[in-house]
Amino acid sequence: MPNTEDILRELLDREQLKELRARYFRFLDLRDQEGFATVFTEDAVLEVPEVDLVFRGREEIAAKVLASVSGAVSAHHGHTPELIFTGPDTATGIWAMQDIVEWPRAASGERIGITGVGHYRDEYVREDGEWRIAKVRLVRIRVQTLSEL
Repeated sequence: MPNTEDILRELLDREQLKELRARYFRFLDLRDQEGFATVFTEDAVLEVPEVDLVFRGREEIAAKVLASVSGAVSAHHGHTPELIFTGPDTATGIWAMQDIVEWPRAASGERIGITGVGHYRDEYVREDGEWRIAKVRLVRIRVQTLSEL
């Protein structure tokens, strides 16, 4: 049976992982490239299989992800985390997600953008006492263009 110190450590780690994911969403939606880069390990990997996309390294991830939403207004949300500790300084997580990304309207007045739902599948590593994302895999289960809504 785990002792009180181990239980408290796991609870604190869970909260820190939730805050890490929250910072990911906030930095992404605010286009904070420096802040966004800090949530990743130096050699992090981000995958989006539906569009055959893979970015490697915190700098590439931050630059290319934020460039992909340049000029848009976005809101990204993560819900119902399923966190599993795989070692004292490693963990995995699955987050249900929903997002909306909208660019300025077309000359015709048509809305340009997408909204989607799916799951983030993460791998985390604690480095220098801070949790960071080592791998992200975004699997969408539904995407709609805003003009379809």
